[in-house]
Amino acid sequence: MTYPILFLRIKAMFTDSLILSILVIFLAFLPGKLGINAPALGWLILIGPLLLFEPLMIWRTGGSVGHHYAGIRAVSERSGESLFVLNGIARRAVKLLLGVPSVRTMVITKRHRSLHDLLNGSVVVFKGAARAPERHKLAPRDVNYVGRKPSVRRRLAPKR
Repeated sequence: MTYPILFLRIKAMFTDSLILSILVIFLAFLPGKLGINAPALGWLILIGPLLLFEPLMIWRTGGSVGHHYAGIRAVSERSGESLFVLNGIARRAVKLLLGVPSVRTMVITKRHRSLHDLLNGSVVVFKGAARAPERHKLAPRDVNYVGRKPSVRRRLAPKR
């Protein structure tokens, strides 16, 4: 099994962020247009999509809009199927709290998993690995070292 490179993961995150930004701008004006005067309901209309957009998409389709655009999907580590919605919500919450720095763990984990994947039992794979270009694929990292580990520079270098 192969895993997507960091660029594809960031591409998906950026695409989702762009879509969510447009959605939030639209939703910011919605309570006023509907005549809703309750601040709590207005905040719920605004915050709800931020928390539920990605988890619901991952649960129903295997990936968010950004994942589909990048040709990747988030699946359960154990079963290989789409994540349950509660796992998706927890994954999204960690991603919102930690942001892009949560992907730093991809350079040291065996299956190139980010921190939000590690904490929620998910792994990101290709939707169609056969169609993905070889330059976008990463093999599982060998983490069984005998003796001394290679330097960080050597571990980050692409395998030839």
